[in-house]
Amino acid sequence: MSNTKKEAHSGKRLIRFTGTKVILSKKAVSPLIATVLLIAFAVALGAVVMNWGRGYVDDTTAFATEKSNKEIRCSMDINLKFIEFNDIKQICLDNGTNSINFTLQNTGTVGIEGVKVQAIGNSSIVDQDVNRSIPIASILKDYINYSLSGNGSLKQIRFTPMIKVEGVKMLCAQNALVKEDVDICT
Repeated sequence: MSNTKKEAHSGKRLIRFTGTKVILSKKAVSPLIATVLLIAFAVALGAVVMNWGRGYVDDTTAFATEKSNKEIRCSMDINLKFIEFNDIKQICLDNGTNSINFTLQNTGTVGIEGVKVQAIGNSSIVDQDVNRSIPIASILKDYINYSLSGNGSLKQIRFTPMIKVEGVKMLCAQNALVKEDVDICT
């Protein structure tokens, strides 16, 4: 090749060919800076998205862990039963005192912190919390107020155990002890 100098104009760039060397003018640096800036912007945007995603994953994991701990404890560790004498469950409706008397036993492997009692009558629902704990293998004898004249005949009564999971009281609704056809106390 000869050492002849050729110039070519490509848009605003001036390109000089001198033998085997190609010399670009200083105007060619702008695309390089633009490329570096685009890469830096993409990296920064990626970092922001990753941090947002990590927060979302951490929050979702914490929620799922808390919910699964509660459900596992409720389904595996809680068991509430009526005490029975001569095959008669110890629950009855006392018309004289307008109350429902009951005797429960915790046969599970975790202490119960309280019981939510719901008595469903023809005309209303009596909802009352019994805030007494029932340790493992212990018995609770208690009552709730229930008037036949005010609430109608008793259709069903539900005992829902409450437990503590990570310091917070929670109901184990899937483990409710349900009784229909409650007899009159004798």
